[in-house]
Amino acid sequence: MFKISNLQKKAIDAMNEIHKVYQGNGIVIQFMAGVVSQSSILLQSSHGKGKSILSESIAKVLGASYQRVQ
Repeated sequence: MFKISNLQKKAIDAMNEIHKVYQGNGIVIQFMAGVVSQSSILLQSSHGKGKSILSESIAKVLGASYQRVQ
């Protein structure tokens, strides 16, 4: 049996909360990987795909700040 670390538990909890707002599973996992590894994250997609909602949701769940850059 595997033991879940505190960081893993927080990431799982964050993903569960984010899925209440945003349904794109693959991008959420990639986004969380960038957050956990403290990397820069660039979201590129066509208009209306929920990039801002995803970013705001993750920032809110993690207690971080969010600023949109165009």
